[in-house]
Amino acid sequence: QMCIRDSYNVNQTLTELLSRIDQLNITLTELQSRIKTLETLLPPNKIRILPIDLVPKSDLSHYDRGPWGMIADGSYFATIKLPDGVVVKNMSAMVYDKLSGPYQIKISLNSIPKYPPGGGTLASILFNDPGAPGLIIKYDDTIDNPIIDNKNYDYYVEVWFELCDVNYELRWIEIEYEYQS
Repeated sequence: QMCIRDSYNVNQTLTELLSRIDQLNITLTELQSRIKTLETLLPPNKIRILPIDLVPKSDLSHYDRGPWGMIADGSYFATIKLPDGVVVKNMSAMVYDKLSGPYQIKISLNSIPKYPPGGGTLASILFNDPGAPGLIIKYDDTIDNPIIDNKNYDYYVEVWFELCDVNYELRWIEIEYEYQS
């Protein structure tokens, strides 16, 4: 018996495959272009540190925190992970002032070198000026060493509360960054 095979045109099949590859390349180029357009339209990249993210530096600290905010005394920190190579644009924070009296809350964005020397404060905010009661947002856009270098540094936010007063609640801390062009 003889085997009967369908005739197979290798040239035609190769031409069809090359045509499909060309179509996929055009689609890929279009998608890359759309992504670049969307990146320019997207709002800035941000991370938000909530009170629940903060860890006391001492067992002697007093605090109360929940989804509403944080009342505390002493120092607290939260490690953060920003994408490597991004540029930090600013740090902002919100405090709710119920009474409008004297208080201090200091917030800083810091780096620690994995291989000393180096490190330091990238940005800082101080809440200490009593004004009208309500929500107060402050920010710092004077960033020292704004390019994130995860190979050589770890990053964290530190918060210091002067006194534990139920009239002053930390609501959030936000770090805004952008990718380099």
